[in-house]
Amino acid sequence: MALTRDDKKVLREMVKHELANFEKTQKSLFVGMPLTFLKGEHEYKHYLEKLLKKLE
Repeated sequence: MALTRDDKKVLREMVKHELANFEKTQKSLFVGMPLTFLKGEHEYKHYLEKLLKKLE
């Protein structure tokens, strides 16, 4: 299934919104969080950024 221009536009806006929300909540990291949790957050942010580039 190929994505149309409108599909990509909607998905791009959704990813931008998710990335903005993620960055806002990430600023409130708690001391003592497990390292695996922090690594997962870091990888998720990179995933969103890469996805955004693919949708352009």
